Amino acid sequence: MDISSMLEWGNGLPQPNWDLANAWVASGCGDDPKGAWTEFAKAWLWEVADALGSEYAVGESSGFVMLCGGPAAADASLLGKAESYRRDLLVGLGDVVRFIGPGKQLVMAFHRAEDYGRYVRECFGEGEEDCMSAGMHLRDDYPRIVLWGDTVEAMGRTLAHELTHAGLYHAMMPRWLEEGLALVAGRAASGELLRISHETASLHRAFWSETGLDAFWNGGGFSGNSRARGMCYELAHILVQPLVEDHRPRWFGLSRRHHRAFMAFLREAAEFDGGDSACIEHLGLSLGDLAARFLGPGNWSREP
Repeated sequence: MDISSMLEWGNGLPQPNWDLANAWVASGCGDDPKGAWTEFAKAWLWEVADALGSEYAVGESSGFVMLCGGPAAADASLLGKAESYRRDLLVGLGDVVRFIGPGKQLVMAFHRAEDYGRYVRECFGEGEEDCMSAGMHLRDDYPRIVLWGDTVEAMGRTLAHELTHAGLYHAMMPRWLEEGLALVAGRAASGELLRISHETASLHRAFWSETGLDAFWNGGGFSGNSRARGMCYELAHILVQPLVEDHRPRWFGLSRRHHRAFMAFLREAAEFDGGDSACIEHLGLSLGDLAARFLGPGNWSREP
């Protein structure tokens, strides 16, 4: 499948011209646009693989098309993890999760940070801070997960995190809640437990006592300076982890009342108030109450 006329090049890597790709699919897809987009995605990823070298290959499963490099290219384990994480999200979060895309879910798993950085710069330009991240969910014409890791385990942890974003971004929930759920999923994939030291707790109380939590609740802090951003991500994880644990089905799955309340909260949590009204209605506590569980007494509510 020759798609060279629909590709543009920068930093030595091909990127689709999405207008041309859309026109191609619209003119020749027949009754199967999803299949046409999937074939286009595979052809494009093989072009990326060829540009990166023989260490990269493209794999496919029932739900994914994946560019893999290094250890992940040697077997199908990362594809298997992707299918498993996807099933876990659909079972655990039900209709809150929705995977939206023109074809199969697209994943680009680089095994070198420099390859990941080249691709990120191709998308965002020079000097993009996200080149220092481990992964991201890109939300343009063909939403896709881009990540890097030097082991299959590291790639899997980031994949679980970004796949959570892929399943939740349609919901437009508050940033702290979506990030918290993604962090919980990534840690669960690695089998790690969340442990918070007394020192970490003290640092958070001092930091948030000085700055207030409004930038956390409204999402602005996640795009702030590096310290504020790090504190926001960590606090999101700390607050969401017990919410997930407290609202699992109880009594060997016979009672799902707590789980249903949590699902209702996730469906209705809105960006405009940080999820406060949904939290009060379905979980019986305000955002200030939720923060006080970890930070202790104080004025932790979202400012109107």
